[in-house]
Amino acid sequence: MNLLDNNDLHDGEIVCINAEHSKYELKIKIIHQDGSTTDVAFNGVIAFRCEDFTMQNIVNRFWLYSGIYSSDTDLDEWLNWTTSLTDAPSWLKGDSRKRVVDDCRQGKLLVSAFIPSAGA
Repeated sequence: MNLLDNNDLHDGEIVCINAEHSKYELKIKIIHQDGSTTDVAFNGVIAFRCEDFTMQNIVNRFWLYSGIYSSDTDLDEWLNWTTSLTDAPSWLKGDSRKRVVDDCRQGKLLVSAFIPSAGA
């Protein structure tokens, strides 16, 4: 799947998340309204966060930071959310944060988010 063509994920349902920390991989399975499925795979994952995964996890839209067409404010907000917990601040600080932001701006790293209409 081409991540930039994200309209195909609208109203799909996330039914499985497989995170393999030791391999830096993340796989997300989505079932569409017509019953077809899409597997979205991420490699080289340095941070992942999911909230409120429920029995129904409907995708409203898929957001992808491209570095060119996206707001740095959006990037900052998503990096803060992804690298923090409800009761702890972001672990991404200082030079490490600067490297990640620079890599995102240069297209070496991607930041993406499934924006829910229900659930995760």
